[in-house]
Amino acid sequence: MAQTTSELTRQIDEQRSTLGYHLDELGDKVSPRRMTERRKYAMRDRVTSVKDRVMGSANAGTERASEMKDEAMDAAMDAARRAPEAARRQYEGNPLAPDCSRSPPGSWSPHCSRRPSVSSSLRNRCSRTSNRP
Repeated sequence: MAQTTSELTRQIDEQRSTLGYHLDELGDKVSPRRMTERRKYAMRDRVTSVKDRVMGSANAGTERASEMKDEAMDAAMDAARRAPEAARRQYEGNPLAPDCSRSPPGSWSPHCSRRPSVSSSLRNRCSRTSNRP
């Protein structure tokens, strides 16, 4: 298997290219300036790692803030859903609560109880007892 001159030349060029690449890598490895840069970046990474472990990373802070925002939104939505019922419970049976039986048909007030006759009957009872001599 004799090789032609062009094949030998191509193989020599490939070997030369590979050898040149490895020599460049070795030169970069032993270059004082590159050694300093590598040390500097390694130290920066270590300091950042320690700082993140002690103080938490910026991503952890934004993730927690997002979680807190979602929790606050859920709590606000729940409170808004419960507000009408809570208002009804608060005013139910209160003699000073507005009388919903007098409100126009189809209107809604959070102050009205489900049983408007309760507040009006209590108001009537209170007014009868206060008018007695």
